[in-house]
Amino acid sequence: MKKAFSLFECLLALVISSLLIGIIFILFKNLFYFTNSQEKFINAFQNANITLIQIDKILQNCLKESINFQDLSCFLEDRVNLLMQKNQNIFIANSSLILKNHTDFYVPKAKLLQILKNHQDLYGFKNNTLLFYSLSKKQIYELSVIDDENISFNNASFEGFFKLIEARIHFFIQDEKLYYELEPHLKSSLKQKTLLINGVQSFEILKQNDYLIIKLCLFENNQKITPACFERISL
Repeated sequence: MKKAFSLFECLLALVISSLLIGIIFILFKNLFYFTNSQEKFINAFQNANITLIQIDKILQNCLKESINFQDLSCFLEDRVNLLMQKNQNIFIANSSLILKNHTDFYVPKAKLLQILKNHQDLYGFKNNTLLFYSLSKKQIYELSVIDDENISFNNASFEGFFKLIEARIHFFIQDEKLYYELEPHLKSSLKQKTLLINGVQSFEILKQNDYLIIKLCLFENNQKITPACFERISL
């Protein structure tokens, strides 16, 4: 005859099985948590990297940066309208040079009316002014476009090389979100606010020599403990 299991042996087997199941459950739980944490970190890294690349691309076109801890503002240079194409021919639309003829000012071999129309279509304004940044005087000037080459200054004037300004751009944190605000032609009525990324603990831009260091810290897994920080150098 086969000997039956005693009640003690059954209870002992049940306890051992429960312990093994508990250990296996804890291992799987930790593995799931680790995998989930890794996925969230990878997502945060990808989002932060995309945001830093976007900021870097914008900074490549920036003039006169104003840095104040977690705020950055600058003037956005218009490089799109430097060259134009017509009938499969590429030509210079902006010679980036202002000359004076007696009392009149002009930009030789330019297509200022087309540039002005492009700005008007893009941002929806009707006036006939453009913004120029003087490379010699390091200042912004507003001028009126008379025709493709001739201009008139609204206030002070200058001669020499310039860069065409499209807008002022401002990066800032609000409610743990990083935004940038675009102000075309320095007109507050045309402001456009865009969200870059959520869950931001801090955002810093440090200027060292001829380059900028962009630092972005995000709350890890949306928890306000030990933020994950990422950096990028903008030349």
